[in-house]
Amino acid sequence: MRPLFCFLLLLLFLSKSNAQKTLTAIQHKDLMSEQTLKITQDQKGFIWVSNRFGIDRFDGYSVKHYEIPMLANANPVRYINVIANSQKQIYAYTSNGGIYQYQPTSDTFQLLTNLNFYIRTVSLDPDGRIWFGTNHKLGLLENGKVKIIEKPLLKGLLVKGIINYTDQQKMIVTDYGLFWLNTATEAITHFFNQEQRNSFNKIQIETAFWDSEQQMLWIGTVSGSLLTYHLKSKQLGIVSLPAENQAMIMCIAELNQSTLIVGTDGAGAFLVDKAGKNIITKFNQYDTTEHLSGDAIYDVFKDKDQRIWIGTDGGINLMETPLSGFRVQMRYDDKPNLIAKDVVTCLLEDVNGNQWFGTNGGLSFKDTRTGKVTFLLKSSYILSLFQAKDGLIWVGTYGSGVYVLNTQGDVLHHYVKNEGAQSLASNFVYAIAADDDGNIWLGGKKGMSSKFDILTRQFYQVSLGQVNYFTKNINGNILAATEIGLFEINSKSLKVIPHPISKTLRSKYVCDIYLQGDTIIWLATYGAGLVRYQVPVGKLKYISTAGKHTQEITYSLVPDSDGQLWVAGRDKISAINLQTLRVKNYPKKLMPINMSFFQTARMKTRTGDIFFGGTKGFISFNPKSISTPTYSEKIVFLNFNLFNKEVKAGEQDSPLKKPLDNTSEITLQHDQHSFALTFTTINFSQSVERRFLWKLDGLDKNWVGPSVENTANYTNLSPGKYLFHVKAIGNNNEVLDERTIQILIKPAFYNTWLAYLFYVGLIVGLIYWWMKQTKMRAYLETSLAFEKKEKQRTEEVAQSKLNFFTNVSHEIRTPITLILGQTEQLLNTENVKPALQHKLQGIHKNASNLGNLVNELLDFRKQEQGYAQLKRTDVDLIELLKEISERFSVLAQQNNIELNLDINENSLVLLLDRKQMEKVINNLLSNAVKACSVGDRIVLKVKTNSNEVQLVVEDTGKGIPKDKLQHIFDPFYQVEQTASPGTGIGLAISKSIVELHGGQISAVSTLGQGTVFTVTLERNASLSVEEQLMVTEEHLPEAEVEESNLVAQIAATEEATKKRLLLVEDNEELRGFLQEILAQLFHVYTAEDGEQGLEIARKEQPDLIISDVMMPIMSGTELCAKLKSNFDTCHIPVVLLTAKSAVEHQLEGLRTGADDYVTKPFHTKLLIQRCNNLINARQVLKAKYFNQPGLAQQQEVATTEIDRKFIDQATAIVEEHLHSEIDVNLFASEMGLSRSSLFSKLKGVTGLTPNTFISNIRLKKAADMLQNSPELNISQIAYNLGFSSPRYFNKCFKEQYGYAPQEYRKKHVQ
Repeated sequence: MRPLFCFLLLLLFLSKSNAQKTLTAIQHKDLMSEQTLKITQDQKGFIWVSNRFGIDRFDGYSVKHYEIPMLANANPVRYINVIANSQKQIYAYTSNGGIYQYQPTSDTFQLLTNLNFYIRTVSLDPDGRIWFGTNHKLGLLENGKVKIIEKPLLKGLLVKGIINYTDQQKMIVTDYGLFWLNTATEAITHFFNQEQRNSFNKIQIETAFWDSEQQMLWIGTVSGSLLTYHLKSKQLGIVSLPAENQAMIMCIAELNQSTLIVGTDGAGAFLVDKAGKNIITKFNQYDTTEHLSGDAIYDVFKDKDQRIWIGTDGGINLMETPLSGFRVQMRYDDKPNLIAKDVVTCLLEDVNGNQWFGTNGGLSFKDTRTGKVTFLLKSSYILSLFQAKDGLIWVGTYGSGVYVLNTQGDVLHHYVKNEGAQSLASNFVYAIAADDDGNIWLGGKKGMSSKFDILTRQFYQVSLGQVNYFTKNINGNILAATEIGLFEINSKSLKVIPHPISKTLRSKYVCDIYLQGDTIIWLATYGAGLVRYQVPVGKLKYISTAGKHTQEITYSLVPDSDGQLWVAGRDKISAINLQTLRVKNYPKKLMPINMSFFQTARMKTRTGDIFFGGTKGFISFNPKSISTPTYSEKIVFLNFNLFNKEVKAGEQDSPLKKPLDNTSEITLQHDQHSFALTFTTINFSQSVERRFLWKLDGLDKNWVGPSVENTANYTNLSPGKYLFHVKAIGNNNEVLDERTIQILIKPAFYNTWLAYLFYVGLIVGLIYWWMKQTKMRAYLETSLAFEKKEKQRTEEVAQSKLNFFTNVSHEIRTPITLILGQTEQLLNTENVKPALQHKLQGIHKNASNLGNLVNELLDFRKQEQGYAQLKRTDVDLIELLKEISERFSVLAQQNNIELNLDINENSLVLLLDRKQMEKVINNLLSNAVKACSVGDRIVLKVKTNSNEVQLVVEDTGKGIPKDKLQHIFDPFYQVEQTASPGTGIGLAISKSIVELHGGQISAVSTLGQGTVFTVTLERNASLSVEEQLMVTEEHLPEAEVEESNLVAQIAATEEATKKRLLLVEDNEELRGFLQEILAQLFHVYTAEDGEQGLEIARKEQPDLIISDVMMPIMSGTELCAKLKSNFDTCHIPVVLLTAKSAVEHQLEGLRTGADDYVTKPFHTKLLIQRCNNLINARQVLKAKYFNQPGLAQQQEVATTEIDRKFIDQATAIVEEHLHSEIDVNLFASEMGLSRSSLFSKLKGVTGLTPNTFISNIRLKKAADMLQNSPELNISQIAYNLGFSSPRYFNKCFKEQYGYAPQEYRKKHVQ
């Protein structure tokens, strides 16, 4: 934007009055300044300004710029003119044919028509018709249609203006004539008569103005002539303009009822008296006192407040009505003056009513009776004036001391500072006063103050400087206003005391004092403004004349007769009501001249007039006759912003349905919670400072402001109703206008009462659903608990059956073991009769079969608990089927059932567990035989493909009902009770075996027609890692002990060398049987239960323990755990003997530390061999430990953690005493054991006595030293290890390792 230079021309009176005019420059940065072509005003009061670049809207404070849409034609835009109709609606037109109308709703200019030719002027009718003038013709735009009026009279003429005369008549102004237009008939006639037309032949008209009240047409010409035409008298006249300033007259407007303002192109503006038709004054850019911003005047406009706006080539100028009642006296160069120089520093009215004016260049004295003005002390800078009781005038000066004059102006005395002690203290006298005795007090700058004794005519110095003003208080003392505070001087003693008020003053610079009676002191300060001090209570109050706490400067104080104190400040004169303290301001901008006031330059006359002196003379006024112009200060809402983006009416999703200023309520959505409102007052007067107060009811508790800001911002507001208030505040804090807007922020859909109703319904529904679900869940939980309980009961019943069968099976195994063992023993006896041997073999065979049945039941138990394992090998399925078929053919023949084998292949090798698969086929064939009657048929088939093999057992028996078919593979389920009932686990076992093989088993049956069972197996199955290990173990050669070898071994065992064995078995018969067999090889100790066995083991320390697992009081696993955790018995090998063959039971026993696990029934040979193997393995370990050099093998002989710690401790003790003597007593003491405990434990673990163990450790250490310490000889090693002599050491070492020490070293070192 380009700057606007807006000049204020004030107090324009009639030409015959001696009016005074002042000029003040104001600048606005956003208003375009070049070639202001047209100015107008809308209904709200906005000023619209146009030039060739666009249109600006001005409210006195801010500017908004509007671009005019470009037209689609080739003609350039030379200018843009803005105009208003009688309803103050805004229109615009461009030189290239565009006519526009401002749309408040969208805040834009909308194109009405594009004429596509040059337009010179446009006129607006109240009824909405738009008239325009151009070359040779007129035009009319009505209801969107353009009508051209071409008349012969207009040919060759340019229509420059269209003036409304009546509803049906218009004056048409052309460049070479004027015409009448009848708007009804569109007839055009001449305006002048023939004679007048002849006189206009050579006059080129530029503009015209119609004065309807005086019926006068004012015509401006291109040549600079101003013509008049009185319509009723038909008389032409001319206004004489200065020939040197003649220029084309561009515009004419009415200033007031008696004055016109005429604008020219280059000569500025003239004020013309209508009646006298002469020039009152002129204004231009350089030559006049009141300067315009340009000499080319394009438009003159008078607004509704009677201000005159002048558009020039340099911007806009403004003439405004001034304050009424203020008079200015300044010094002039071209006429008589009242004051000697420009700056009036002090004023005085003497007792005769004459007036004295001190200036920066002398003193002037006015005789009010004659009006004569006398100039005195012309070379002196006058600072202060005072009239003493004797009527003499004391004049203080700047640098020239003080003069004493009589009332006629004669100088009687002149006092200056000299070297004497009783001379004037300073030549810079700012303050003069008198005390009750008539003595004169003089104070100032650049020195101390003085007291002039009126009787002795002597000066006395007072210790106080920087004085601005003196006055006498009620006590007769002198109050001094200084630059460093307020002081009180005792008029008798001359003692200076700081006044209490000085301690609390914001500014110590006191310019003036006024005493309101004897209780209140008023101070004018520089920086703290006006101060009121209540003497009795010591209370101080700052009186702000600006309505806000800013730095204020006040110079002078004068009371009037109406209870007001007048204050001259930096930018205003203020009146303070001494009772209410209400402030009323009169800005200097609205005074006839804008000057800076001088401190204490004030005077009140006997007529009540008040004078204030300053830099351009003085201002005088009578408080009773002051009045200020009133202007409209209506609040206008400008913009509404959502989230810092302006929102206009009519936009998509805009909350504004009409322009903001015409809106009383705004409805926002819940997410439109942050907004800003911009407002203003349309005020073009420089006397009023725009300030606002605002508050949002529903949010703000207090009013915001007063503030010059005109935007209220609110963010993150909650949904609800709000009422926005804004007030415009005047200079005296009065409310000029107030506006409100209702703002409703809707809640989100989830915060509405419908939503809450929905929430309540939803919550109620959820509670109902939850209660229903809870009830249903409780019912289901009860049902599930019942079902679970039933299932658990069923499982417990099934488990009890299984446990019963399992326990019975375990119990059966013990007698089976006895039967098999005793029959084997009898069969191995020589000279057994053949008949007896045949019976013994039958007993042995049936006992074995009974064992197999028990094993089958236990295998099912394993499968139920997931412990079953296969031992798969390559099996010829065809061979297996034939073998089983032959066994069942006899049974089938006995029942007259046909059994056929339908096999097309000779051999089919599969990876199977032969024993388990044999169970499957046996079960299927057995069930088929049971299901068939006489004459039925059973077929055993094999079907193969590349991946699978199907084994089919098909019968033509009675079949299985459909409702029972799905349960046939359940454990203990039987379709029906038969004459030969089974256990109900055959098919369950078969299904488990097939699934372990990775196959499937299924059944299809038709009641009364038969059943088909199909077993599907993988043809190319492979062994898992676990199965490969099992197969490897199965194929390891078992150490079979021939009877003759066993007998020989038994015979060779001498009684003295037998090992001790503890047998723990609760079954008396089995215990006696095993004792009889084992007694041939061992010294056998027996116990009936685990508790008794533990006591015997601790006491006898056997070499081996055999224990049953299932025993009363203490089981075998408990016994094993206690033995292995006890220090005295943990080294004894333990063999568990039980009927529990399941893997989990074996793992349980081995985890407790058992060395072996033998299941019932067992072969006595196998049991004896395992016992021998355990004992022999221990003997081998002990021999290895004893005979092998080095200490590294000592851990190998220990089989438990306790034994390993025992060996480590014993070895460490012996090593500690290698270089000294150590006997068994010391060894046992160091170990914390008795001699017997040490002997038995060490013997049991290592096979060595304590002495032998000590010797063994020494020899092992010796072998280590021989190998790793070549620097030591044999003797050193012998003595070092505690041997009595090298010879003895050599003997012991050779007996132990088979080498002499020297030979051992040579062998191992090499």
